[in-house]
Amino acid sequence: MKKISTILITIAIICCAALSASAKPSRHIDKYPLIGAQIFVEPGQSDEQIDSFFAAMEKAGMEVGRIRLFGVHVLKPDGSYDFSLYDKAFDAAARHHVRMFITLFPPTDELSDVGGFKFPRTREHLEQILDYTRQSVNHFKSHPATYCWVLQNEPGLGGPINPSSTPLADEMFESFCKENPYVRDSWLKGDFRREQFTRVYTTWYLKTIADLVKECDPLHGRHINPHQILGTLPEYEFDKFDFLTSLGSSMHLSWHFSYFNRDEYQGGIALMSDIIHTAASDKGAWVTEMQGGPVTASGNTVLCPSPMEMKMNIWTAICSGMDGVLFWTLNARRSVQEAGEWALLEFTGDPSERMQAAAQTISEITEHKAFFDAAEPEKSEVAILYNKESFWIQSRNAIISNDKENAGRGGGVVAQSMASCYTTLSSMGLSPRVADMDLTDFEGIRYIILPDMVSLTDAQISKLEGFVKKGGVLLLSGMTGYYDENMSCRFMEPSPLDPLTGARMREFAVGEPYHLLSCGIYNHIWMGKLKPVTATSLLCEGEDCIATEHKYGAGRVIWFPSMIELGAWHTKAECTDGAEGLRRFYSSVLAPLSQGNGIYLEEPCKGIVIRTLKSGSKRMSLVINKNESDVALRVHGVPSTAQLVSGDAAFVKDGTMRLNGNTYALLFY
Repeated sequence: MKKISTILITIAIICCAALSASAKPSRHIDKYPLIGAQIFVEPGQSDEQIDSFFAAMEKAGMEVGRIRLFGVHVLKPDGSYDFSLYDKAFDAAARHHVRMFITLFPPTDELSDVGGFKFPRTREHLEQILDYTRQSVNHFKSHPATYCWVLQNEPGLGGPINPSSTPLADEMFESFCKENPYVRDSWLKGDFRREQFTRVYTTWYLKTIADLVKECDPLHGRHINPHQILGTLPEYEFDKFDFLTSLGSSMHLSWHFSYFNRDEYQGGIALMSDIIHTAASDKGAWVTEMQGGPVTASGNTVLCPSPMEMKMNIWTAICSGMDGVLFWTLNARRSVQEAGEWALLEFTGDPSERMQAAAQTISEITEHKAFFDAAEPEKSEVAILYNKESFWIQSRNAIISNDKENAGRGGGVVAQSMASCYTTLSSMGLSPRVADMDLTDFEGIRYIILPDMVSLTDAQISKLEGFVKKGGVLLLSGMTGYYDENMSCRFMEPSPLDPLTGARMREFAVGEPYHLLSCGIYNHIWMGKLKPVTATSLLCEGEDCIATEHKYGAGRVIWFPSMIELGAWHTKAECTDGAEGLRRFYSSVLAPLSQGNGIYLEEPCKGIVIRTLKSGSKRMSLVINKNESDVALRVHGVPSTAQLVSGDAAFVKDGTMRLNGNTYALLFY
C-alpha cells in the first residue's frame, strides 16, 4: 500500500510540474477566501500523527496551510541537508489536498529565538542563510503541496536598528551614512538616519532572499507577514515590495492588540486589515497569523478566542478585503516557550469548538464562491492618513520623556489616535480607508482626517493643499503639523500650514490628563489655542478659540488642535461612552457622510463594526454588535429581502435591524 501511495504522489508531482510550466504566481490562491492554519512538524512525531494533522484540515474544509521549515531540523553537522521529516509532511498535505505557505526559517537557537532573527549577523552568516534558502526551495519547488514561500517570519523590529547591533548592519549603516551625510544648517535638526536605514535595510534583506527564491522557483508566490503592525508600520517601504506576490500580517490577539479592549478586537482586525490591504495594492493580502487557541507562557494578554469570536474575526478580515486567514496554530508545539499553546486541535487531536467554528465559516464561504470572484471592499469617502515621520518623532520623544502615565507622551500615541479615529467612525457605520499619505493619490476620497500626525513635510502639506482646493474636506486634530520632518516646531514662526488653516497657533495649554471640554468632547492634556486670521471660529473654551473652519479653494479645513482622539480612547472605560462627543463632532464637521452603496447607519451606535464587500451589483455586509446588550439599528442601503449568510439578525418593516449582544450578522443582497 505504501508503494502505491508513493507512486501516486510521484505522478502528482510530475503532473503539477507540467501544469506549472506555463503558470505565473497569481494574486489569489483561489478566487474565494481560504481559511487554514500553521502546522508544526517536529522530530519524534510519527507518520500517522503527521498525517492526522492534514486529515483534520481536510475534514474542516481547509485547503491551505502554513509550515515552518526549521533549519535546525534539516541541516546536518557535516553541512548536508536532510528534508525527510518535511517530505512526510508535504506528502501528507498532497494526499489531503492542502497547499502550503512555506516559511523559510534558517538555523537558529530556537530555545532563545522563538520567532527567528531579523537580520544576518555577518556576511558569512548571510551566505549560510542563502545556502539554506537555495537548498530548501530547490527541494520543494516541484512538490504539488507547494504554493507560496514566506521569505521571513515576521520582519520588523519595532524601532530603529540599534548602534553596534551586528557587524553587517554596522558596516552597511556606515556606507548609508556616507551616501546620506548629516548636515547641520543654521538650525539644529533631528538625525533620523537610523530610522531611514532600518527601512532601507529591511527592504534590502527581504529582496535579497526574494531574488534567490525567484531564481530557484519563478512559479510560486513570495510573501511576508509583518507583525505588531501598529508599531512596526514605519519600518516598511511597501511601495518597493515589488518582489512580493502577496502581503500579509500577524494579528495575534494576545500579542498585538494591547491598545484595544477585548470588545474592540474586531475593530482592530479591521484597522490592520485595511492597512495591509491598501499597502498590498494589486497584490494578494492575507492575515498570515491569527490566534487560534489559548496561551499560557507567551502573549502579553492571557486569553482564548471563543467560537463566536473566531467567526467574527474571520469574517471581519474577509470583509476587509483579505484573501485568506491562516490560524496560529493547528497543532500545539511540543517544546520551547510556546509549548502546548495557540492550537485549534485539542491535545487529544480532536477539533476544539474553535476549529468547529472555523469549519462552519469555511462552509459558508464555499456556498458563496461565485460572489468572491470579483469581490472588493466598498470604498469609503473617508480616509485616515498616516506618515512615517510622525511615528519616528513620537518614538524619539517617548525615549526622552519616558512618561508612562500620560499616553500623549508615549511612543504609541500616533497609532492609538488612529485606532480611536477608526473605531469611532466604525461606530457611525463607516469603513474608513487607512493609508500612507505619501502613497495615496486621493482618488475617490472626499474627507481626510489626520489624527495627531505630529509631523508634516512641506511636500505633504502641498499635497493636502491640492486636495482641499479641489473640494476636499480636511480635519486636523491633536498636534498634527507640530513638527517638520527634522523635528523643528512649525508654530514658532509663520508656518506653511497658515494659508491652509487660515489661523495661527497661540500655544498648547496643559490641562488634566482626561478632561471634558465645554463642547462635550473629552480631551487628553493639551488643548490648542488658536488665533483665527481668515478662518472662522468653530469652538471656544471660555474666551479661547480651540477649533476653526476655513474655506480654501473649493474645499474646507477644520482645525481642532487638541488630543480629542486620545481623550475618547482612554475615557471609554470610565465613561458611559467616552467617544460620544467625538462622534457628534465628526458627524457635524464631516457632513454629509455616506458609505457609498453599502449598508450604513442612520444614528451612530457604540460597539458596532460594519464592513461591506461589493461584487458587481451584489453586496455582502458584516454588522458586528460588541455590546453586551441587544441593539436596534436604523440601517440604510440594505433591502428587506437580504439573505442572512451567517449570524443572527431580524428586519422589521421600518428598516430596523435587531442584533443580540455579542453577535453579528452577515447579509447578502
